[in-house]
Amino acid sequence: MAKGGSFELEVSKKLSLWLSDGKRDDLVCRNDTSGGRATVRVKNKKQTNCYMHGDLKHSDDQAKPLFDLWSVECKTGYASKSVLKDGTKKVVNWDVLDLLDSRQKKPMICSMWEQCVNDADLSRRQPVLIFRRNQKDICIAVNLNYHLSLYRYFNKIAKGYLFIEAIIPSMYIPNNHIVIMKFSEFLEWVNPKTLIDMRIK
Repeated sequence: MAKGGSFELEVSKKLSLWLSDGKRDDLVCRNDTSGGRATVRVKNKKQTNCYMHGDLKHSDDQAKPLFDLWSVECKTGYASKSVLKDGTKKVVNWDVLDLLDSRQKKPMICSMWEQCVNDADLSRRQPVLIFRRNQKDICIAVNLNYHLSLYRYFNKIAKGYLFIEAIIPSMYIPNNHIVIMKFSEFLEWVNPKTLIDMRIK
């Protein structure tokens, strides 16, 4: 299985355990063709089920309310390899700082968030980007306004809680204020039952 598929399975399991209070790991699964089928249907102007968008979907009714709210995009890897003048190989991991100093036409984080937002807009749900750089912990990115909505309900911040507010230049994409935090800390911070019961969108 490709690295992206394995990562989607890993995130599916973590979300399932979070939703079920550790009792089940099979409530969430990978989407068919990682949302590619939905993209083709939209291009052909066919009516498309919202759950076909994004990389993940519910495999059990217990997880359906979460996917009524979220369109989840999963990304991992994407390091670039270059050969230096002395012949040695160097692996460069993409970084949020690419927004400031990258020479790429569109930094990797922008491309990821843009895809996430586009899928969410098509399915009328909240964009949620879950990603992991090589050899790093899993992170989650949400729109700043959504983060503020969550904060109104879950304002107790656990010790050691960290987040980065990354303002993506509007020249790249719309909906450009995002908050990035460690995925594990997000799952500890947000109670899924409250999230779903209150329909926090």
